[in-house]
Amino acid sequence: MAKVQPFNSKNEPHYHDNDKCGPGAEIPQYDRLPGTGNKAKCKNCAKLDGD
Repeated sequence: MAKVQPFNSKNEPHYHDNDKCGPGAEIPQYDRLPGTGNKAKCKNCAKLDGD
């Protein structure tokens, strides 16, 4: 598991910060926005991060 800089997509209600997150990995680079976007953390990322 590796934390990465938070990123989000305008098409999702949450942000990602783990490179092992399946849903996050499916977001194409061109749809990724830097930062959290003031959104909640992805539940899968939180589980992988141990939050």
